[in-house]
Amino acid sequence: MIASEFAVPRLCDLNRPSAVLSGADWALACEIDGLATVREVAGRSGIALDDAIERVTRLIRAGLCTIPEAAADPGDRQQQRQQRQQPPSAAAAPLPRRVRETGRAAPGTPPGQVRLDTRLLQQILDGLNARK
Repeated sequence: MIASEFAVPRLCDLNRPSAVLSGADWALACEIDGLATVREVAGRSGIALDDAIERVTRLIRAGLCTIPEAAADPGDRQQQRQQRQQPPSAAAAPLPRRVRETGRAAPGTPPGQVRLDTRLLQQILDGLNARK
C-alpha cells in the first residue's frame, strides 16, 4: 500500500522481532497520532509532502504503520482531536522530548541510522501505556 496525502496513518504493533528505521523515518513516526493526515504530519514535521508520503509508505512496509480502510471524515477527526487533548491523569509520566543532536553518531552506527537508548524506549512505551 502506498500512502496518499489525505490518508490518516496509525502506528501499530510490530508483527516481527525488530525493524530498522532511518533517523528521518523515526522522526516522522513520532509525529503520527492516528488523527492527522499525511499532509498534516508533513506540515508538523517541516518536510516536503512527497518525502512524507515516501516515509509513511516505508513505515507501512516495515509493519510499523497502517492506514485504516474507513478513514474518518474531517469533522470526526476534529472531534477526536478535542477528546484526545483532555489533560492526562496525574499518574501518567511525562513523555520524553526529542532532542535534535548536532554531534556525531556513536561509533559503529551505520550512516543515516540512529542508535536508541533502551531507557528512552521504555519511557516512550510507559507513556503510551499510560494514555490507554
